[in-house]
Parts: sequence; structure tokens; C-alpha cells
Amino acid sequence: MTEKAPKSATPAKPSERVTGSRTNPKGSASTGSARISLSEDISSSLADKVKAHNAKHKADGKKVTLGMLKAVWRRGAGAFSRSHSPVVKSRQQWAMARVNAFLQLVTSGSPRNPKYVTDNDLLPKGHPRRS
Repeated sequence: MTEKAPKSATPAKPSERVTGSRTNPKGSASTGSARISLSEDISSSLADKVKAHNAKHKADGKKVTLGMLKAVWRRGAGAFSRSHSPVVKSRQQWAMARVNAFLQLVTSGSPRNPKYVTDNDLLPKGHPRRS
């Protein structure tokens, strides 16, 4: 059985508090643009998630783009610097969990955690929670 993460109120260690990026300028995650630079492994994982998700949702208007998932991943990586759960061991794990939460929101129409509203601007057009 997977251990459920405790509330995300634990501040990151000072060594894990990263701000800014030389590769991705401030604001690069504000749109669903695919111009965000991530490692090849992460980009490949996200591309696989896009392919699998869109294969299941060909006709229902719930498709996602690589740009959307890159933006969500980048926001999740940034959020790790501000607060994270002690159960989550890395910035990449935190960011990928946020991508999975986003895909759940796109699929079901509502998030598992009702407080998750930070990526609503990246939802597909026509989604009831898109802001």
C-alpha cells in the first residue's frame, strides 16, 4: 500500500529552495507553450503521458499538449521550493505528481483535492474549470 503524503506545509530545506532559472525565464510557465526546456528524460516522460492520455480521450475534448504538461511540471518544481511533503523525496517527484493531478483534473472535471486550482489557466478550452 502506498503511503499517503502528509499536508504540504513542511518548508523545503534551505538547500532545496531554488528560485529562478538560467534556462527558463520567469513567466515561462504562464502559458502552455512547449518552449520550456527540461531534461530529455523528463520531456520524454511527459510526451509519453500526453500520448497515453490523448489516446484515451480522442473524441471527448479532453486532450492535453506537451506544452501544458511542461508548464504544470515547471510550476510543480517551483512549488517544491516553497513547501513540500517529507514523504516526497525529490523536486522531480513533486513536479510529476502535480502533472498526474492535472491529468486527473482534465479527465474527471474536478480535482481529488478541491484546493488544487493553481493550474486551471492551463486546462483545455471548454473545460468547466478553465480560468
